[in-house]
Parts: sequence; structure tokens; C-alpha cells
Amino acid sequence: MYSLEGERFKQFGQFLLDVGAKYGKIDIDDILSHPITVSRHIEKQTKEIRNNIFKDLFFIIKKKYCASTCDMWTDNIRRNIIVYFIQNESKTGENIKRFLYNFFFQISYAANKPSNYLMSSITFVTDQGTNININRLSCSAHLLNTVLRNLFESKYLEHEEFGTKPLEPVITIQNLARFMKTTDKNSQLSKGLVQEVETRWNTRFLMLQSVQNALPEIIQIHGEHFNQIQNINTELLAKITDFLEPFKKASYELEVVLYQLLINKLLQTYANLQENIFTNSEELTTSSILQKLGKRGLEFMDTKFKVTKEHEIAVFLSPKFKSLKMFSDTDKARIIGNIELKLLRIDLDENNRDSQDEHILEFWKNQKHIFPLLSILAKQILTIPASSERSFSVAGRVIEERRSCLDGNTVDGILFLNNHSKS
Repeated sequence: MYSLEGERFKQFGQFLLDVGAKYGKIDIDDILSHPITVSRHIEKQTKEIRNNIFKDLFFIIKKKYCASTCDMWTDNIRRNIIVYFIQNESKTGENIKRFLYNFFFQISYAANKPSNYLMSSITFVTDQGTNININRLSCSAHLLNTVLRNLFESKYLEHEEFGTKPLEPVITIQNLARFMKTTDKNSQLSKGLVQEVETRWNTRFLMLQSVQNALPEIIQIHGEHFNQIQNINTELLAKITDFLEPFKKASYELEVVLYQLLINKLLQTYANLQENIFTNSEELTTSSILQKLGKRGLEFMDTKFKVTKEHEIAVFLSPKFKSLKMFSDTDKARIIGNIELKLLRIDLDENNRDSQDEHILEFWKNQKHIFPLLSILAKQILTIPASSERSFSVAGRVIEERRSCLDGNTVDGILFLNNHSKS
């Protein structure tokens, strides 16, 4: 029924009414084209538009104004590569992962240019998989999820020290949410408990938050002696919920798609998370449990998050942080040296180009005549997104098993033309 509220459905319905009002009664067979004709037209139109995009993309990649994200799915139904670049009229190109190299070959072929250096000109943002090993940066949102998954690993929570399990109260909270869900007691609550799902980010935080909010109502319904809540430490529940909140906030900020995702957000987020973990573990000296979680969390943060040259340059390119005050003098000198090296390379083989966007990109657009080489460097670095996940998760149903009755090229063409029309 929700489809009836869609703007496209309304436009289609209005079109049908207009045709009827203008031409009167018409035989539908005189209007509808044969399916084969439609398929051929889709393939032809798709090929023409793609070739035009490929020609533009070749020169954008050659200038290193391009980045790419690719989320590698194990199924054969939905596999994508998304290309990001900054241009006066923003466009994107996508194709399935298996034909990644072939995709860039097509770009070169359409431009009648060699393709051996295109792959090395792109920075790929992916999960922590090893399937992309050329100029790859790890997806920051994936890294946060990995930190939390390792932090709350069941073997660690069940570990015994001196005959006790200090982290067992965390498991008790998980068991309550699972019990309420499986016994249908969730339906008795005004707002049911959220059950943790390992493959969905931040559900652990949402589960703890839901237990914290619903606990008074659970006691009211089932009494204070309800067996499932006897071992729940309400103070610990509140502290762990507060402990996880900055992770949820960081995940959201890293996944927000607003114009271009800027990787300088990663360093800000990382610093904030370190501060929150340290503060919590230090303030709550009476809670050995939270101290253990805080220490373990910092260890995983230091292990998983690797600050690269691109991250540091992105911070420098942000007008608010261009002085690099958060770095030591030694690190500042190293970062400036890396920037000067990149500027030297740009000076050898690149020309100044305009940039278009708001905020940081608008700043460097206005500074292009004063700092022409830095303007080029900004376009190369700030096009790299902080996370790959939002780009793929927003789409929802793109291709499903039920599409198997259509020819693969037809489905690919329909999706391509639909995305192209939106731009």
C-alpha cells in the first residue's frame, strides 16, 4: 500500500489520466511495445550513456580526482563498485565486483587510451577484506564494529579470574533480552526489548538501552523477584550503555552521506572515542568491570585504527584544523613533508582544476588562485569517503532472486538508467 504514496506512482497515474483525456479510448495493444523491443532499447540506451560516462571518467581518474568503494558480497545477486569524484556536475559509475578490472578497461577503451595505470590512480575504501590490495583504506565504520565485536567476545566475557567471572553480568543482560523475545513476553511491554544481532551494527547498545528503559516496567509486570532480572546490576547496565554511546554516535557520523564523506572525520572520531573510553575507565574506579572493558577497548582501537597519510592530509585540508595542533612537532613536520612531496608530484604532471562543493570543498574552490596546487590536492584527498557501508545499505532492494525471469543485461540496464535519471 505504501507504493500508492510514492511520487513516481502518482506521476504515472496522472500520465494515464492525461492520455485518456486527450486521446479518448485507446486499444492497449496499440501502445505497448514488444518486450524484446523494450529490452533492446534499454540495452542500446544504457550502452550510449555508459560510453559517455566512461569518457568523462577516464580523464577524472587520470587526474586522480577519483575514489571508489566496493562492498564485496558473497552472493551473486548484488555486487557493486561505486566511483566518487568531484566535478561541476556530479556523476557516478558502478559495476559488479567480479568485473572490476574490466570496468576500468572499458573506461580506457571508450577514451581510446591505455589503462595500465588507472587502478593505481584510485583509492579504494572497503571493509577489512583482502580482495582489494591496491591503494586501499579500511572502512572506518567496519573498524568500529570489529572493535566492539572483539570487545564483547563471548569467550572474553566468560573468562574466569580467581574462580569468578567478572564480566558475567554483561551476559545476564543479553540473556534477559533473549528470554523476553523468545517467550513472547516482549509483547507485554509498551516498548519491547531490542535483541542483539551481531551482523547489525550498534544493536548491542540498543539492546542495553532498551533493557535500561524497560526495567521498571518489567519489575511492575513480573515483580522484583522475577528470576531473569535477579543478577542484573542496574548501575553497571547504565555505565556500559554510556560507554557504548560514543561508538554509536561515531558510526552514525562516519556513515552520513552529505555531499562528499570527508575522511578527516575519522581522526576526529578516533580522538573522541579514545577520550570517552579513557574518561569512563578512569572515573569509574569502583567498577573493575568497566575498567577491563575500557582497557580492552583501547587496545583494540590502537590495533585496528591505522592513521594513514591520507587521513593526516585530510585534517590539514580542513580550515579548522590546518594548524595541526593535535599533532606533535615531529608529526607536524612529517605531515608537512608528505604534503610538499605530493604538491611536487602534482606540479610535475597536473594542471589546476576547479572544484565544486560546500564547506571544505567550497573553501578550496575559493582559494584555487592563491593555492592552486593545494586546491588540486584537496580534490584528490577529500573525494575519499570515510565509510563504504552507507552507500550500499541505503539502496535496499536493488536486485533480488525474483528478478531471475529477466535477462541479466536488461536488469543491469534498467538499474543503470534508473540511477542515471536521478542524477
